[in-house]
Amino acid sequence: MIRKNWSPLRAVFLALIQANQSDNPSIVDLVDGAFAAIAYEGYDTNAVAVTFPEELNRLLLDPLWQSSPAPSVDKFENESEDLQKFLTRSRAHIDKKNKQLLNQYYGINTDLVTLLTTKKCEMNRHFYKLGLSFIVRLLRHEQDRPVPIPVLDLILENILTESMDVRAVCLHALSVILEQQKPLRRKVKVNPREMAVRVREKIMAAPIAGDEGIRAGEKKMAAPIAEEDMSYDGPGERWDTAWIQYDPRLWPKSQEEWEEHRYVFKSYVGWYTWTEEEVQYDTSQRSLAERDEAEWSEIEKRIFGFVDQDKNFADWIRLFSQEDRKTQDILTHTEQASFWKAFFRAFGLRVMPRFQTHLEAFSTSVEEGHQRCLSVMIGALLDASKHWSYALTDSLYSIILPLLTSALVKIIPETMADWTSAFGKVADRDPNSTTRKPLHSLYATFSDHLHDSTPLPRNDGPVPPDDLGAAAPPLSSILVRRGTTSVTSSATSSVRNLTPGAVQANPDRPEEREKHTMKSISVDNG
Repeated sequence: MIRKNWSPLRAVFLALIQANQSDNPSIVDLVDGAFAAIAYEGYDTNAVAVTFPEELNRLLLDPLWQSSPAPSVDKFENESEDLQKFLTRSRAHIDKKNKQLLNQYYGINTDLVTLLTTKKCEMNRHFYKLGLSFIVRLLRHEQDRPVPIPVLDLILENILTESMDVRAVCLHALSVILEQQKPLRRKVKVNPREMAVRVREKIMAAPIAGDEGIRAGEKKMAAPIAEEDMSYDGPGERWDTAWIQYDPRLWPKSQEEWEEHRYVFKSYVGWYTWTEEEVQYDTSQRSLAERDEAEWSEIEKRIFGFVDQDKNFADWIRLFSQEDRKTQDILTHTEQASFWKAFFRAFGLRVMPRFQTHLEAFSTSVEEGHQRCLSVMIGALLDASKHWSYALTDSLYSIILPLLTSALVKIIPETMADWTSAFGKVADRDPNSTTRKPLHSLYATFSDHLHDSTPLPRNDGPVPPDDLGAAAPPLSSILVRRGTTSVTSSATSSVRNLTPGAVQANPDRPEEREKHTMKSISVDNG
């Protein structure tokens, strides 16, 4: 009852925060237990307002009286005066109730912010963090009720505190707030068969000229489709699935080609058969990152203005790149990646001139905190760029690829899982939807470092098994063969069984690399 009613929820929240400010374990456990019972981890989002859809008008006529048991009131006649009066009274009652609920919702937020602001010095650190957690539980992921400005100011005030648990709460809150600013994207329907015919004609008209970045392992995939192959209708590679297969001739070379609806971000689509219609995002719709500052909401302006300040930015980089043991670090990889994804999705590369200097320094560092920060940033950028324009994506990869070239030779075992998670972001991208051959270059960058055993497990991140386990090629067949270095199939089977703890080689310590080279991985150096 308390969780679904704003009035008792307001009273209980304020009472818990103002309880005995003691570090006594019994008191702390009691307060934490009450908090967990009311605002647990999967706390439901309460409805602030009740809607009265027009569909109810139709339901009030016939279906409602055909149900069992039947309503106790007489049936309304279609468009009768009694029905219209009933609807008018109902809407008036709902509007009045909604105003009360809205006042109660914003009243809770106002009371919590006032309490945490005026009595911050008097409150125990644990109770202060509990109050912030209450506010975060009240945030809404939907756009129906934007966060109150005083709540945003309180979160920004505490995001750079030295207390790691408070920073974790505020970071999650900012992720939710930025998620509120994300509008729904338009979707369009695409006929897969028509797209297959159109792209096949384009492939047939574009013979392979020279190398074009196409290596021996890709020649077969890029070869023109023979007429006899068009009769095959089984699963896998068919003429009508050629438009979603990796082919350098399909790489977009202009904004017009970039906006074609021929990219599929689900690897199992079309494997066995096609649906009549495939729903895709409208690629012509402008992304959030390309908006002018005048189009930003007041909330976005405050967040960007806070991060863009010199002192705040310096403190931000220092706190979020400090070296903490992963088992003790409350700011998990997922939470940080969620915030930076939302941040870059909203603001694009505007802040990259500030970041780039730090990221370049992190890419040559072997400190755990620096590598983890860099991996989070790169993974978030890859994730946030899904709907970016041709030019913006091109600029992104011109920044990322040099960083990866430096970072891949510096990876340490402690950050292996972070890098694997970051590189896994490209697994959900259609490789043909990238520009300047970035994904091709990314895999080529991986293969450049196969001479050392340490990077091998993270190479498996961007090329996981297919969603249905049906079309998962081995790692050695996906990685671009480069120079004289190649990985045998036996090496590929060993990669998935590797654990970060079993790898101790460090490129900065040649004697250790020589000592810990894994004999189970066969590398043919020609």
